[in-house]
Amino acid sequence: MKLEHKYLNIDGCINNTGDEQYLNEKVPISLGYSDTVFKQELKVFKKQFVSNLEKRKAISYLRYSDGEAFFLKGEPVGSAAPGNRCMSKQYNQINLDFFNSGVLLNDYITVELLPSRREGFSSVFPNQKIHYPFEYIYGLCFNRWFYELFSKKDCKVALLGAQEKLIIIENLMKHKEYKDYTKLNVSDYIYCPMKFAVDNAEKNLESFGKQIKKINPDVLLVAIGQLKLGILSRLKEFSDALILDIGHPMDGLAGLVDHQRPYASGWLNFKIKDFEYPKNTGTYNSGLDLCAWDPIKINKILS
Repeated sequence: MKLEHKYLNIDGCINNTGDEQYLNEKVPISLGYSDTVFKQELKVFKKQFVSNLEKRKAISYLRYSDGEAFFLKGEPVGSAAPGNRCMSKQYNQINLDFFNSGVLLNDYITVELLPSRREGFSSVFPNQKIHYPFEYIYGLCFNRWFYELFSKKDCKVALLGAQEKLIIIENLMKHKEYKDYTKLNVSDYIYCPMKFAVDNAEKNLESFGKQIKKINPDVLLVAIGQLKLGILSRLKEFSDALILDIGHPMDGLAGLVDHQRPYASGWLNFKIKDFEYPKNTGTYNSGLDLCAWDPIKINKILS
C-alpha cells in the first residue's frame, strides 16, 4: 500500500515507509523538528557538509539507530545478538569500551527522529549532542545529492563494506547507464567481512587503515554494521578523507535496495544480466538467494 507522507520530505526522494515520524507530525515536533525546522536544518547540513568536504580534512559522520543501542548496552537483540550477524562471540568476550569511546570520537552523530531512537542514544550517552537527523544521510544518498557533489568536486571516492556487495558494485560500475544514474565514480573498494566483523574489530581497523593510507581517498563511504561504532572515527588516523557512514544506501548501489526503507522508494535497482551473483549478501536475512531476487524489486537489467 502506498502511503502519503506529508512530513520530513526531501526533494528527489520517494518515501513509502510506514515509520511514524513521516505520517504523524506530532512525532518529530516532540523532538523539536517541525517540518519547517527539518527543511531549514537540512540546508544548514548541506552547506556545512560542502564546507567540510572542501577542507580536505578528516571528518566522520556516524548514523546511530536501535541496533547500535542494543549492541552498546549488551542486549542480544536482532543483528546485535551473538551468532546472528555482527559477532560470533558473547558480550563478555567483547571490549565494549572500545566501541563506546569510538562513538564519541566522531565529529557528527546522526539519529532518527523517533523518540525511541533518541532515547536509545541518550540512554548510552546522556550528555552527548546529537548533531543532525539520521534521515538527512538516507535522503541525500537516495536522491544522489552526495554522489553528484563528489563528482563535481572531483573527489576520489572509496567504498568500505561487505565484500559480496562491493564486488557487485564494482561490476555495475563498468556500465555507463548505471554510472550515469548514480552520478558516482568509485576509485577503490575495501572489503569487510560480511559476518562477525566485530569479533576482530582492532585487527580489522589495522587492515582497513593500511589500505586507506595507501589509496588516500578524499571520501570514504562506509557500511559495516556495528563495527563502525569502534572504528569509524578511528579511521581518521589514516588519511584526510571525509568519512560518511551510509548503511543501507550501499545496498542501493549494489542494486539491492529495500524500497520500504526511508526515502528509498524511488531508487532504481540495477541487475547485470548473466552475472554470477553471490547467494548471500546479508540483506533481509542470512539465507537470501540473490539469483532468485526475492523480495528485491529489479528496475533495470544491464546486458
